[in-house]
Amino acid sequence: LKISNLVVHGPMNHSQLDERTDFFITYLDLSEFKNSKEVYGCFNKSSIQRKIRKAHRSGIQVSIENTKKAYDIFYILQVKTRKRQGVPVYPHCFFTALFKMSQKTEYLKLFIARIDGKPVSGVIFSILNKTALYMYGASTDNQDHMRLGCNQVVMWEAIKYAFHNGVEKVDFGVSPVFHHSLIAYKEKWGGVSKGFTHCYWGKSTKGDSFERDGKFASAASNIIKKMPTSIFKLMSPYLLKCVI
Repeated sequence: LKISNLVVHGPMNHSQLDERTDFFITYLDLSEFKNSKEVYGCFNKSSIQRKIRKAHRSGIQVSIENTKKAYDIFYILQVKTRKRQGVPVYPHCFFTALFKMSQKTEYLKLFIARIDGKPVSGVIFSILNKTALYMYGASTDNQDHMRLGCNQVVMWEAIKYAFHNGVEKVDFGVSPVFHHSLIAYKEKWGGVSKGFTHCYWGKSTKGDSFERDGKFASAASNIIKKMPTSIFKLMSPYLLKCVI
């Protein structure tokens, strides 16, 4: 990760700094647990533990995969997930680049859950310096498979792998402050959320950029959900430029 240096020319007036907390960041501290059973015990009993047990009873199998085909499968699941959520998806070449990166490093781990050999969900973790970053998650559109707990069991296997490989912290990433359901879901995995504060130089950018919780975002999301999949994949790179 490369971060450019901020260079300020001329005298710095601190009154021009605009400080805002636009995001929450959620962590699960694994260092406080003695074994994976204790880790499992910190999960929400109803929505997480119960779904994991159901997935095991249903015969869902989770494996770590590191092939081009596996990353292609994950991309297909990503398309389904992001379209269902009404948000653009990264292009196929992005996941191809992740696969190529995985061939040169041990940091990236792709977990795929299958039912009767059919892929139904997956997550990608980046493990570095005793921290596991939850990068991406994806799942099938099949609601019957979703109800079996495929999302929960693949995440659990990824966390368990991280714990057994010396990881001390799982980083669930940042969530917009208005996305209460996403923050609550991460906390059901034992995560603790804290405000992520940004400082902006000069005039506040609030209202000048794309507001993800605004009316335009809501309308765009509804359009995305109704798009044919082929159009959705074609338009996503252009839509991403509007929100990044």
